[in-house]
Amino acid sequence: MNKSVWLMHRFRKNNFINSWRLGIGLMTARERKMMFSLFFFVLAVGSIEMIAVYSVAPFFKFILSGGDMGGVPEVLDNFLKNKSETTLIWIYAGVPAFLLLFSFLSSVAMSWVVLRFGIGRWQRISRDIVSLVQNVDSGWHSKVNASEVVRTFFQDTQYFARDFVIFTLTSLADIVVIIVLMFLLFFTLPWQGIVFFILIGAAIVFVVAISRPRLTAYSEVGREMANEMNVKYGELLRGYKDIRYSLKPQWFDRSIDSTVLTASQTHMKLNLWGKVPPQFINFLSQFSLLTIVLIMYGAGMPLAEIAASIAILGIVASRALPVANRLAVNLGKYWQVHPFLLGLTELQEELLSCQIESNGSNAPSCRDMAWNSVALKLDNFSIAGANRASLRNIDIKLEKGGLFGLVGPSGGGKTSLIDVLMALSNTSPSAVSLDGIQLSELDISSYRGCISYVPQTPFLIDGSILQNIALGVPEADVDMDLVRECIEKSGLVEVVDSLPEGIHASVGDFGGRFSGGQRQRVAIARALYKKPKMLLLDEATSALDGKMEDAMRVLFEDLSRDLIVFLVSHRYKVLENAKEIFVLDHGEVIEQGSYRDLISANGAFWRMISLGDEESQLPQEEVNEKDI
Repeated sequence: MNKSVWLMHRFRKNNFINSWRLGIGLMTARERKMMFSLFFFVLAVGSIEMIAVYSVAPFFKFILSGGDMGGVPEVLDNFLKNKSETTLIWIYAGVPAFLLLFSFLSSVAMSWVVLRFGIGRWQRISRDIVSLVQNVDSGWHSKVNASEVVRTFFQDTQYFARDFVIFTLTSLADIVVIIVLMFLLFFTLPWQGIVFFILIGAAIVFVVAISRPRLTAYSEVGREMANEMNVKYGELLRGYKDIRYSLKPQWFDRSIDSTVLTASQTHMKLNLWGKVPPQFINFLSQFSLLTIVLIMYGAGMPLAEIAASIAILGIVASRALPVANRLAVNLGKYWQVHPFLLGLTELQEELLSCQIESNGSNAPSCRDMAWNSVALKLDNFSIAGANRASLRNIDIKLEKGGLFGLVGPSGGGKTSLIDVLMALSNTSPSAVSLDGIQLSELDISSYRGCISYVPQTPFLIDGSILQNIALGVPEADVDMDLVRECIEKSGLVEVVDSLPEGIHASVGDFGGRFSGGQRQRVAIARALYKKPKMLLLDEATSALDGKMEDAMRVLFEDLSRDLIVFLVSHRYKVLENAKEIFVLDHGEVIEQGSYRDLISANGAFWRMISLGDEESQLPQEEVNEKDI
């Protein structure tokens, strides 16, 4: 049983201990040490704050008792007995004022350190997950719902940093405050303090016991509804045309409305039960003070002494009640945060289990290699968890100096083969070799850095043409001459010149302001800007018109003299001058050879062209020969 499955079974039950274990498990060893060190800082600040708050008590007792402190230690009594009343008032007021100011500054510093630590954990875990996703086996992407994963990135990481890390340290500070207050009151007002805090403690335990199962249930439902809303809103934005013109488009509206209704009601109930503990504690604290006064009066205590005792308790309560309220809320957060910690843990462990092995920067870099050839050889391979064709008996070699093509029916395994070739699969390190050296012996990151990839539906950010071509490059570092050269080669000059903003014009969300062909040309320009050693084109000309496709074919053939060009296409005309074409069907290369050789063989390649009604795209002499 792997670690993720073990965690799922071990910590799935929602309780305080499991939430703590999941949260601590998401932290690195260094972070746990830092958190342990912060605990002592929080402990010191909490103790200082309570001493400062309690230092006000002697001042009130001095005023209410008419100057008779009583019970003052002999050393302190000797120091104060010859002082005037005015001096004593200044001493009793000045010392607490100084301590309160120092306590305030210490608390602000503590809050800043705790928040900075929490935000740092948010950044770190987000950075780690992004890194894991970029090196995960491509099969993982094919089996997850992107909207749910995005919600996990956005929400679960926040809950980890905010509702676990920060609230844990805050709760520790609150517990310290309560303990110090109990200690001080025990020696000052023994039984009254004990009664007061027993009631407060009992209230916290009582309301947590009542609210815990409800917080647990509503937080789990809330997370499920958040996932569902992300998925549905994503579907709405991506498929609004299909939804609007479906047989009954109202079904989607009702589906979203039902989800939002459930989510909003759950959020309302979650907030309601989250507010019950502090409100109940406020009520009980006020009631307990009234009860203590009646008990002291019934015991025959003088009114002046009762007033002094209540003043002290009031001072303590003014600090203890907010602490007790916050502590009750924070303890409840452990049950609310559990589903999010569990989801984040499972995602992280799943990503770790699907990582592509790499020797890292210690291995030789691929950037300085000749890139004369890239070979792919494997006996049997299937994408884990994906409904895609297995690859079998693959043995292909791509060389610099010629254009290579890959064709085959949909579902034949072309995408899986490209994924392996791009080092996006767990089998890549053992199956791919560069210039005769297996990829497992090289730095995979540098290998990927030498490859440009243009898919059928390219990814464009919501930015300018320039930003999409020089993707990831700071604007100050962009080589504008190279950008213009790439724009010219990709046939974008006319498009850019027609826009008032030129290369600074926005392409819109997912390139929505451009046509499919224009988006493909932007992606081709981006691929050229990278100055790759190998160029992989997966149906990269499918949206281009005949004239532009011919121009791109000439460009790819020209590029193949200096780098490896591998083109996947159903538009067979672009492969007329390919050095070698691989015909893939059901995961196997069933034919390979030049365009003319495959036509002459009258095999699978010819049948695909015939069925695709692309005979008109063949060289005229080939058509005549076939007719004869």
